[in-house]
Amino acid sequence: MQPTIDKPSCVIVIRTLALAIAAALASLGVAHLAFQTPSLEGRTVTYAVQASDVTPLGRVALSRPDGQVEQSGVLPLLSGPDAFVARIALIRAAKVAVDVQYYIWQRDDTGLILLDELRKAAERGVRVRLLLDDNGITGLDGDLAALAAMPQGWRSGSSIRSSSGL
Repeated sequence: MQPTIDKPSCVIVIRTLALAIAAALASLGVAHLAFQTPSLEGRTVTYAVQASDVTPLGRVALSRPDGQVEQSGVLPLLSGPDAFVARIALIRAAKVAVDVQYYIWQRDDTGLILLDELRKAAERGVRVRLLLDDNGITGLDGDLAALAAMPQGWRSGSSIRSSSGL
């Protein structure tokens, strides 16, 4: 003998499932409207600048010390302070472009100093592009918006999206 479900119970189950599906779809619709990414229409497309022997950094990037033709030329900076000083020196030496990519950028002393150096580079005509994950940028909305509004030189890799709605 097979178990049977009476008709009223079956109707209740179907209605409950239909309401759950409708609620889930409504939640997805609201989330889609609330968290839409900005349109890319009207954005300027930019590409990395190819190394050139016109600038001092370009000459360094293109040069290969004798006997190291097959090596990458990558020099790991194992000390945090050394890496920070190297970043500042490279930004200050840039004449054409600076492309910066970070996963987490905090509004601490080092983060604000780097943002200020990037701003100064953009002011002197260097094209600055910042690819920044919006994870961990709490408190930086105003700083990043001010930089993105600079008329010349500054290009943000993405629109500013945060829990504050910017």
